[in-house]
Amino acid sequence: MDGITPLHSAVLVKDVDIFKILLENGADFTAFCNFRNQTVIHSAAAAGNLEMFLTMVRYNADMSVQTNNEKGDRPIHLAASMGHVSIVEWLIENGISMEITNKEGHTPLHRAAFRGKIRVVKLLLKKGADVNIRTKNKERNTALHLSVISGHAQLVKLFLQMGAEIDAEDGTDNKYTAMHYAAQRNELLCLIELQRSGGNIYMNADSKNGEALIITAAKYDSVDVAEWLLDRGIHLDIRGKGGRTPLHYAAYNDSRMVTILLLDRGADVHSQDDELRTPLFCAVLKRHAETAGLLLYERADAYTENIDHLNAFDCAAMVGGLRCLKVLLIGNTVKSGGNKYGDFPIHFAAAYGHLDVVDWLIDRGSAVDIRNNMGSTPLINASWGGHCNVARMLLDRGADVNATVEKADNRSVIHSASFSGNAQLVELLLEKGATVNARTSTNNRTPLHWAAQEGHLDIVRLLIKHGADATAQDIYGLTAEGVAFSKGRAEVVSFFSSLNQ
Repeated sequence: MDGITPLHSAVLVKDVDIFKILLENGADFTAFCNFRNQTVIHSAAAAGNLEMFLTMVRYNADMSVQTNNEKGDRPIHLAASMGHVSIVEWLIENGISMEITNKEGHTPLHRAAFRGKIRVVKLLLKKGADVNIRTKNKERNTALHLSVISGHAQLVKLFLQMGAEIDAEDGTDNKYTAMHYAAQRNELLCLIELQRSGGNIYMNADSKNGEALIITAAKYDSVDVAEWLLDRGIHLDIRGKGGRTPLHYAAYNDSRMVTILLLDRGADVHSQDDELRTPLFCAVLKRHAETAGLLLYERADAYTENIDHLNAFDCAAMVGGLRCLKVLLIGNTVKSGGNKYGDFPIHFAAAYGHLDVVDWLIDRGSAVDIRNNMGSTPLINASWGGHCNVARMLLDRGADVNATVEKADNRSVIHSASFSGNAQLVELLLEKGATVNARTSTNNRTPLHWAAQEGHLDIVRLLIKHGADATAQDIYGLTAEGVAFSKGRAEVVSFFSSLNQ
């Protein structure tokens, strides 16, 4: 195998005689192999070969050397994680600290706990290892946390018997306890052990981390844990942070099994969080079409608006959720008057550059030049966002290249594009007949003013090339050069100065 020395090979095949001969003939036992970035002492510890290991000791091998990889394990970590009690015990008795850490901040107890090595764990605890010692990293996990994460219920029971703190929180922003980890990982047996030892499964949004166990289970689609909790009287629609119910979290995280469970148990499909979002809105926001379909089957309302007056259709268009839109339109239609601001899904899809959604909506009857309450069209929205491909498609479908936003200073399509900074889009509009010297109604500014104001030199050059009037003044008497000067756009000012020479 590439990068493995003869000494490493001898360890792998457990040939003690060859191993000793190589050492006697000066083989380098400090070399790292490419395979796992381990020295021979690491390999011997991981393999659990005590004779080879002690032979290395006689050659004064470093007992605390770290592997040359991201874990940075020492021999005791490898022996602990592989369950080699005799080597772990020898290392401890010969001065290696039980609190020594690898690069990940794990002690031997943490490594043994994560790998489920109960005999090593018992040895370490018997030798006086701190059952509640934390990893020295941002997670600050206890051995109990790690045994739950890896699903070792027997170890969970042992740690609890040895005094592990059942409510110890990790160091992340989640502040998860062992019970949260059990809910997260769908480790029902671990959760049962924790409850038997006094863990409170009825913790609610008022607990330290603000997250009920049913919500954790909903986030991670831990259906076994969720069902067990509900069978024990956990409130189906308990509220967590932001007023979100388990169904909100399940929908947002595409936890379909828990979604089905919650709906079967009668969860409120119409519940709204503090931002007035329904579970359906949350599913659509993350483009989870299948979960959205499950909610719609249970009569979720696609027209319910959130705090910003957006419904599920608007949300799907905004995030580019074409599959969600298709699901929403099974048995539903887009509201004829748009939302509170007169926006239709096509306005959002164009504004956020979702070409496939815009194309699909037009194919299904959305008017190309439909206006919202401000008078903006999909093309104006696309141009404001600098979305050239969407603009091209809308123009090919017959959109008005000179449309203006009537209630926003009569800003035109090319004004919007000049502001956005997309020179390719501006050139497209000019080729399609956009009025290069169009004026806004209040400030009397041209697209050249807007491009100069934003410092878009390439667009300034392009507009001049297509006949833009560099002498045109706004209501304050400022030319585009004057606007650029007032905004500190040195390159644009320099360009205009060169035109006057």
